Amino acid sequence: AALAAAAVRGSWSAAGGPPLKLRFLFQPAEEDGRGAKWLIEQGALDGVSGIFAVHMEPNFPAGHVGVRHGV
Repeated sequence: AALAAAAVRGSWSAAGGPPLKLRFLFQPAEEDGRGAKWLIEQGALDGVSGIFAVHMEPNFPAGHVGVRHGV
Protein backbone atom coordinates (compact mmCIF):
# COMPACT_ATOMS: atom_id res chain seq x y z
CA ALA A 1 0.00 0.00 0.00
CA ALA A 2 2.83 2.40 0.84
CA LEU A 3 4.58 1.76 -2.47
CA ALA A 4 1.33 2.19 -4.43
CA ALA A 5 0.56 5.49 -2.67
CA ALA A 6 4.07 6.77 -3.34
CA ALA A 7 3.76 5.82 -7.01
CA VAL A 8 0.59 7.87 -7.56
CA ARG A 9 1.35 10.83 -5.27
CA GLY A 10 2.78 13.06 -8.03
CA SER A 11 0.06 12.36 -10.58
CA TRP A 12 -2.62 12.72 -7.88
CA SER A 13 -1.40 16.22 -7.01
CA ALA A 14 -0.94 17.17 -10.68
CA ALA A 15 -4.56 16.18 -11.35
CA GLY A 16 -5.73 18.60 -8.67
CA GLY A 17 -6.53 16.04 -6.00
CA PRO A 18 -6.51 17.08 -2.36
CA PRO A 19 -3.14 16.80 -0.62
CA LEU A 20 -2.26 13.24 0.33
CA LYS A 21 -1.12 13.18 3.92
CA LEU A 22 -0.35 9.54 4.57
CA ARG A 23 1.67 7.89 7.29
CA PHE A 24 2.46 4.20 7.16
CA LEU A 25 3.42 2.46 10.39
CA PHE A 26 4.53 -0.98 11.34
CA GLN A 27 3.46 -1.77 14.89
CA PRO A 28 6.06 -3.81 16.76
CA ALA A 29 4.95 -6.04 19.64
CA GLU A 30 1.37 -5.97 18.31
CA GLU A 31 0.29 -9.16 20.05
CA ASP A 32 0.56 -7.80 23.58
CA GLY A 33 -0.20 -4.11 22.94
CA ARG A 34 3.23 -2.81 24.00
CA GLY A 35 4.02 -1.70 20.46
CA ALA A 36 0.99 0.60 20.17
CA LYS A 37 1.79 2.24 23.49
CA TRP A 38 5.41 2.76 22.43
CA LEU A 39 4.41 4.26 19.05
CA ILE A 40 2.03 6.69 20.77
CA GLU A 41 4.69 7.69 23.31
CA GLN A 42 7.12 8.36 20.43
CA GLY A 43 4.60 10.70 18.76
CA ALA A 44 3.89 8.46 15.78
CA LEU A 45 0.19 9.38 15.91
CA ASP A 46 0.60 13.12 16.47
CA GLY A 47 -1.61 14.92 13.95
CA VAL A 48 -3.33 11.72 12.80
CA SER A 49 -7.10 12.00 12.37
CA GLY A 50 -7.86 8.44 11.28
CA ILE A 51 -6.31 5.01 11.02
CA PHE A 52 -6.85 2.10 8.66
CA ALA A 53 -5.19 -1.01 10.07
CA VAL A 54 -4.50 -4.33 8.43
CA HIS A 55 -4.12 -7.56 10.35
CA MET A 56 -3.62 -11.03 8.97
CA GLU A 57 -6.08 -13.65 10.21
CA PRO A 58 -5.09 -17.21 9.34
CA ASN A 59 -8.57 -18.55 10.18
CA PHE A 60 -10.26 -16.24 7.66
CA PRO A 61 -10.79 -17.70 4.16
CA ALA A 62 -8.31 -16.53 1.51
CA GLY A 63 -9.71 -13.77 -0.68
CA HIS A 64 -12.08 -12.42 1.98
CA VAL A 65 -11.86 -9.23 4.01
CA GLY A 66 -13.37 -8.57 7.42
CA VAL A 67 -14.05 -5.05 8.67
CA ARG A 68 -14.88 -3.78 12.12
CA HIS A 69 -15.19 -0.38 13.71
CA GLY A 70 -13.38 0.58 16.89
CA VAL A 71 -10.41 -0.67 18.79
